[in-house]
Amino acid sequence: MSQYAWSYRSPAGQEYIVGLYHGPESGHVVVYCNQEVVAIDFNVRQSARYTFFIEEDLCEVHIERKGQEFRYALRSNQKVDTPFNRKRWQLERRQQHFLWRVLAIFGFIVLTMSALVWHSQRRANWQARQELSMQYSKTTIAKAFEEKDRQGAEWVAFEYVAGGQIRRGRQPLPESNYLPNGMLLEPGDEFAVHYHPTKPELAVMDFEQPSPSVLARYRAMALAAWLRAHPKQSESAANCLLDIAYERYGLNAYADIYWQDKTPQENPLHNRETFSRLLQQENFQQMVRERCSQ
Repeated sequence: MSQYAWSYRSPAGQEYIVGLYHGPESGHVVVYCNQEVVAIDFNVRQSARYTFFIEEDLCEVHIERKGQEFRYALRSNQKVDTPFNRKRWQLERRQQHFLWRVLAIFGFIVLTMSALVWHSQRRANWQARQELSMQYSKTTIAKAFEEKDRQGAEWVAFEYVAGGQIRRGRQPLPESNYLPNGMLLEPGDEFAVHYHPTKPELAVMDFEQPSPSVLARYRAMALAAWLRAHPKQSESAANCLLDIAYERYGLNAYADIYWQDKTPQENPLHNRETFSRLLQQENFQQMVRERCSQ
């Protein structure tokens, strides 16, 4: 069994131990923080990501497959649009602007003094967060829509119910317009939303956890793409193959199958080459022979 543990110091200065168990045979995954389980998953054979909050900070445990080996990492997601990250970005912008003004007016000597000011601001911000306590994320379902802000940047907006109120969140839409799960967003698609139980305005949408109806649509799209490329194959055999692909590789398999006619330039993450690698996996081929033979 693969077992990892990380020491995490929160913005308030509190120490936490985040750990992971990953069964080499079963593929089962357990993620815990300070001996409290925050995520459980089964049959994890490919790269995966598990999100949860430590205080106001959105943390992620990453499982990355490299060939036949797995690599593990604990990261703080500082790119998702959350109230805490907005404060962090605002602080960073203020510090950068202040630094450039000091450089322009006072030169190198005053620049050295500005570093002390920056440090004091950072300490004040650190102490302001000490009142926050350790909590973990809760999950609900929300509908997602695309929207643009005044600067023309594209976002995924969503509304969810938490604490007896309808709340609104948003996060950046990747420049490629492909969601992290490899598919395109349809207005009204539903995904899991993880939010802080005591600060429910802290929320992030998890595109790796679509609702059953969205998952069924993804499967139907992959099935149609497969049958177009293999018109002589029966639908039952194609469904059998899709079952195995999803069991082993999750939504990435549906995306590889659906975008199988794309070049790497058109879709860098899911294309004819990733589709070919999917079919060439020895374990995948063996399971297809065993379960899908007619």
